[in-house]
Amino acid sequence: MAIELAYINLVIPIRNIEKHYPGGFEQYKKDNEGKMEYDDYIVMKSAMSIEEIESFAKECEDFGLVGIVEQQGIKQWQDFCIVDIIPTLPCEWLEHDGTSVYHIDDQPYISKLEALPIEDRIVHILYIHGYGGEGNSRTAQALKTYLPENYYIFEPCFPLNVNELDPNKALELAKEIIETKAIDIVVASSLGAFIALQLRDIPKIVINPCLYPSKELPKLVDVSEDILLDFVLFEKQTFVNINDKEKTHTFGVFSTNDELFSYKKEFSKHYSNIQMMEDTHRISVENVGKVIIPIVQLIKNTIINK
Repeated sequence: MAIELAYINLVIPIRNIEKHYPGGFEQYKKDNEGKMEYDDYIVMKSAMSIEEIESFAKECEDFGLVGIVEQQGIKQWQDFCIVDIIPTLPCEWLEHDGTSVYHIDDQPYISKLEALPIEDRIVHILYIHGYGGEGNSRTAQALKTYLPENYYIFEPCFPLNVNELDPNKALELAKEIIETKAIDIVVASSLGAFIALQLRDIPKIVINPCLYPSKELPKLVDVSEDILLDFVLFEKQTFVNINDKEKTHTFGVFSTNDELFSYKKEFSKHYSNIQMMEDTHRISVENVGKVIIPIVQLIKNTIINK
């Protein structure tokens, strides 16, 4: 089975507890009665604060478990894992189905997921925010509000803000999440839409895409020459290797009253799926429901379920 996630969670394979905890798993259950959930493969303890979850991690380390390790330059979880919306670092033994976590060896649950009718399977959506945004954005929350329960929105914070502006890291993060979280659809706004347009082989909805950040960002903030050069290099690749499938699977949404910029004319030279909406640069919650949700459902019904 799988265990439903709470606010922030620490997950441990039972076999690690059995191996390291004095008295094994039976003693661990007695010592943590009422403080955990478990199935046949994993234990989960949930917390409401970072301090509390850190204390759980220290308990694990105290009885011999190892938390974060580095392999080939990549930090990842080893003997236990901390999970927020998704694991906070890569974790090779843990999977996520949108609302719950399960162990990769949990074949009965995996078989149950695979047996679900296509229309009932959870659709994973990655939302990439624009410049100055954050994971918990208004648009991401609106997607959650309007979409039914079999959709799950991944909304990480990308390095697209004044504190860290790095298109290379943003693109790598997007690719990593798409691969590790089995993303079905990407929805992205403005500068995030520019990052999304660098992706290939995944359906995407780009909202008021900023096609030339090297031109638009200096109007808003001081940007180093190195970062501007990175954006220029990306700009040269935006429309490279676009085949018919890519054109069919990419949807552009543009506002009639965008006060910052509009690259609809340039976009339309390469893509034909274009929809206009009465709005400003930042899409309203209402238009997420009226415009974006129908496109998401169209993608699900005609592309994902095909």
